[in-house]
Amino acid sequence: VVFGVRSSPFLLEAVLKNHLAKNRDVDPFVTKRLLNSFYADNLETSVHNESEFKRLINVSNELMKKGGFELRDGEPSTPISKTIDLLGLKWNKSEDILSINIK
Repeated sequence: VVFGVRSSPFLLEAVLKNHLAKNRDVDPFVTKRLLNSFYADNLETSVHNESEFKRLINVSNELMKKGGFELRDGEPSTPISKTIDLLGLKWNKSEDILSINIK
């Protein structure tokens, strides 16, 4: 996918959806989440527990590598007080609060 042209977001989404649809049978739980959770080149989804998180990370990395993509920076929502950047917002994981800095 060529980045920087007007059609880049559309092309990226089309390529991702096509790749995931072709590999839907690898792990339907994970591919369904991936198909419904990308925003541009960011993946945001949630799971119920740590074992589902590990499964999501492992299968997602395998699936995306197969298509020539690389996933980075998986963040579990744990009770540890930590704020991270998420899609241009700040996410306080311990309180599950999204915020934005206004300047």
